[in-house]
Amino acid sequence: MCNWKKWIWPGILATVLLTALAMLMRSGAIEQDLQSKALDGLSANHGWAQVALDGRDLTLTGVAPSEEAAAEALQIAEDAYDVRVAKSETTLLPIADPFTLSAVKEEGGRIVLSGSVPSEQVRSGIVEAARASGGGEVDDQLALNRGAPDGFSDLSTFGISQLKGLVSGSASLVNSDLSVEGLAATADDFGSIVSALAGSLPGGGKLASSSITPPAVTPYTLAAETSPEGMVLTGYVPDEDSRSALLEAARAVSDNVTDRLQLASGTPGGMSWLDAGRFAISKAGSLLNGTASLRDTVFSIAGMAKDAGAKSAIESDLANALPAGVSLGTSKVDLPIIRPYVWNFENMEGSAPALSGYQPDEAFGVANAEQISASLGTGQPVTNALAIGAGAPRGLAAAASVAIQTASRLINGKAQITGTDLMVTGEALSDQAASEIRTRVENALPPGFIGKHDISVRKVETATALDPDQCQQALVDSLAGNSIRFETAKDIIHEDSYALLDRLSFLVKRCPTVTIEVGGHTDSDGSDDYNQDLSEDRANAVRFYLVHNGVFVGRLKAVGYGETKPIADNATEEGKARNRRIEFTVIR
Repeated sequence: MCNWKKWIWPGILATVLLTALAMLMRSGAIEQDLQSKALDGLSANHGWAQVALDGRDLTLTGVAPSEEAAAEALQIAEDAYDVRVAKSETTLLPIADPFTLSAVKEEGGRIVLSGSVPSEQVRSGIVEAARASGGGEVDDQLALNRGAPDGFSDLSTFGISQLKGLVSGSASLVNSDLSVEGLAATADDFGSIVSALAGSLPGGGKLASSSITPPAVTPYTLAAETSPEGMVLTGYVPDEDSRSALLEAARAVSDNVTDRLQLASGTPGGMSWLDAGRFAISKAGSLLNGTASLRDTVFSIAGMAKDAGAKSAIESDLANALPAGVSLGTSKVDLPIIRPYVWNFENMEGSAPALSGYQPDEAFGVANAEQISASLGTGQPVTNALAIGAGAPRGLAAAASVAIQTASRLINGKAQITGTDLMVTGEALSDQAASEIRTRVENALPPGFIGKHDISVRKVETATALDPDQCQQALVDSLAGNSIRFETAKDIIHEDSYALLDRLSFLVKRCPTVTIEVGGHTDSDGSDDYNQDLSEDRANAVRFYLVHNGVFVGRLKAVGYGETKPIADNATEEGKARNRRIEFTVIR
């Protein structure tokens, strides 16, 4: 007989097991689906939250930033489709009271963050702001805490962003109170930070304190530039009080003051920058136009004084009243503009050559005197009575050079420049010289100048004839204080020697009974053949000049001696200069 129990129970057992397994697998899939739906809903604003499923029963866990956040997260979990029961086992972040944050920027750009943040999302924004404001390295020591005031995220990133313009410093929050301090990187950064902190702060914050040090600059400068339009102040001041004091000093001497001063640290030691600045402004106030300036501890001034008294007062103060710790750099204070601008040169017989009238600066008169000495001989002292005056016409130096070169060739020569008009008068020593001088006066002046002349010719017949001994002595005397100059390494006579050659030509014509040797000599530089040729060429150039000015050609003999007859040591530059010469020798 068949035992049916033996066959049915194994089948029933297998069916039960398979059914249970299917239900278990189905339950696991449902739990995963519900967990995914719940986490998707929480991820946007509640990344801190985690969920656990037991069937369709959900448990919310994690550290919530606030009770409101925990309640909101639980509601999101309950709203997930197919969740039957949702319960919360969350905990809360500890409360920070006061709620603080500090960002400290080191000189290398590294930023250290400490204090509290209400969430990881806010932390991320703060860290990113710190990276953008430093060298990229951020030490994040922030802790998650509750108690952040409204607007904390916006206010904190704003404060940290100010660190970008600081070499080093800090931005800190105590609840909604912001404090910023540090050293500005540039003057522009300083201005930007001060302006930003002076405005309305984001997130409802308020400025508790601000201590921004202006950038250190070197050199530390200040300039007061004055003109008929007013005074402009540029450079640096250490603080607003100093700015106000300097502006007050400027307004005392000028009706229109433009302030372009910048705040900066780095004032030089050993002096009062305020006292030095007031001194500079005071001196600038005595100028019609020009600039008084400080560069660290050095004071300089340049410009045109309002009048002769102002110029004298400035020079006296520079000599006796500089502020303590201040030294004088450059000083160039001109007199007021001269109208008309007059310059004179006289080369009168029996008197030393003389300069009078006005010059734009001392160097101008020195150059005039050097040219006169080169033309008339170093033995001729020059009386320089030129006074410094502003208003010289453009091209005056070139015009004065023409005036000296032409009047030097004249007996009782005079040259006067009035404005842009040149008048030259005197006696030339030959018809050829007179023609050349007239042509030069008319055609060699710089643009804008007009040359006029009144030139006669001294006749040799009016002068006493010289015997051979007298002639030789007169030639030696004429060359004792001067020498005939040539272009370097050439046989071209320099124009400054025309006056000397004119006098020599006239002198030779006073010696009608003798033949004269024109001897050329060189220094030892160069080969013997080169120096021999150069000495001959230069002697012939002088011979030609004399002939061109009326000396009979048969009475002149040109000889080149090269370097064979030195009169000084060729080992020195001075000796070489003496050896490069032209000598005149009477042949009986």
